[in-house]
Amino acid sequence: MCDREPIEYFNNKAICDMIDSKRPAGIVALLDEESIRPGEKSDVLWLEKIGKSLGSHKHLKVRQGMADKSIGATEFCIVHYAGDVVYDCTGFLDKNADTLYKDLARVMFKASNTILNECFPGTMALPTYALYGQRMHRSILPSCVLRC
Repeated sequence: MCDREPIEYFNNKAICDMIDSKRPAGIVALLDEESIRPGEKSDVLWLEKIGKSLGSHKHLKVRQGMADKSIGATEFCIVHYAGDVVYDCTGFLDKNADTLYKDLARVMFKASNTILNECFPGTMALPTYALYGQRMHRSILPSCVLRC
């Protein structure tokens, strides 16, 4: 008969919550927030938000000031059960950009149907009427829906 030794497994819930939590905002929620907010945005600004929000998390390493050379200026590290996993945040915002709504709005604005033209005005900036779940701004929606 074989002697077996029990293997203790690491509970990944803390790491999963840090990555995917909505409240408090995890890494993905902060990425989504940074992607849709108006104004100046960049991967480095997103990384700074991660540091401010989650920097004290025991499963996350971020640069602690300019003098800290333990991790790159554009990197963060998730301390995983299988070892440290380092991510370079360069390009994360671009890869997270959801262009479907913008493309759909552009097509609908060019449609021959006047109701669709009104619901998807080409002159209106996306952040004004598509923030938070791609919902239209209240002032636009009633006028075009009531005509249907």
